[in-house]
Amino acid sequence: MNYAQLRNKAIKKRNPFCGGFELTYKCNFNCIHCYVDSEYKKNGKENELSKEEIIKIVKAIKLNGGAVLTLTGGECLLREDFIEIYRYIKKNGLIVDVFTNGTNFTNKIIDIFQKYPPRIIDISCYGFSDKTYKKVTKVKNSFYEFKKGIKLLKKNDLLCNTRIKYFILKQNVDELDKCKKYCKTNNINLTTDYSLHNSFNGKDIKNLYQISPKELVDKVIKKIDSVKQFYQKSYKKRKHSCNRFHDYSLWRCLAGLISYTITPKGKLKLCSQYNKNEIDINSNNFGHVWDDMIPKIMKKSNSDICKNCKNNWACKSCAAWTDVPEKRKNLENICEYTKNLIKYLKEYNIVGDK
Repeated sequence: MNYAQLRNKAIKKRNPFCGGFELTYKCNFNCIHCYVDSEYKKNGKENELSKEEIIKIVKAIKLNGGAVLTLTGGECLLREDFIEIYRYIKKNGLIVDVFTNGTNFTNKIIDIFQKYPPRIIDISCYGFSDKTYKKVTKVKNSFYEFKKGIKLLKKNDLLCNTRIKYFILKQNVDELDKCKKYCKTNNINLTTDYSLHNSFNGKDIKNLYQISPKELVDKVIKKIDSVKQFYQKSYKKRKHSCNRFHDYSLWRCLAGLISYTITPKGKLKLCSQYNKNEIDINSNNFGHVWDDMIPKIMKKSNSDICKNCKNNWACKSCAAWTDVPEKRKNLENICEYTKNLIKYLKEYNIVGDK
């Protein structure tokens, strides 16, 4: 049974198939668009679970039907016990994805990846020049370290597991073509991410760094086939896009159905951006949390704000935006952005009735 078949089976049963496990808030970058505030990163170790607590949670996840864990942060490779945690998860039969900025690979980490290969090594990319990388990450030589990490993976035959995820910002969108060329030359899969979220302390990241709808279509969607195909597919299925998987109108993704996020402090939440109703899984049984508590939270957050909107097929809005009062004020901006995005998608003949 392949990954897609396993996922579809989990959807039918509502199993906790895939979880994101934020192992730490610590990071060696201080990116301008990061929603994790600096104080969390500096005091990362004080705000994270022990190895033993993580192993206990992993056991509970597997016992309740979990199959995939995405290890992330912060920068997950900065944990001194990362290798021990990774080895335990892999030896216990779970599929592992690793999200990293690609600058913290050591020989020991490479060795464990060769012995127990991750399904995906997802490397974030923040530009394609020394100047831009420094501007975004606020760290000198960060672009050099990024390329050094890619070379190390290539040298050890791990590029087949690697994907570069280019974070689209006003500051770096004009270097996407360089990254695309680099990925093609090195036979690396390229994807993009342009979902920006305000920081824990409320910093308005979207307005500061998000590109315009016209730029998104002209400089990203037109040029990256996977992104273009996503919007074309969404447009074709637009009549059914609001409640694709379940009955809660705000939850149009797989959050709470088969996916979830665990914070460095051991709080389970529906996704990394939904900071409402976090549940401590050290003091609660994982099965009880998943089977009983999560559905109640989702039912409470049900709303008609987005339910009947004809533009929801192209919209990035979700419960993480519309169910949290302090974020709901941004909804008008999201709606306007989506209307303009659709306008340019049609103008550039990306979507439309033909």
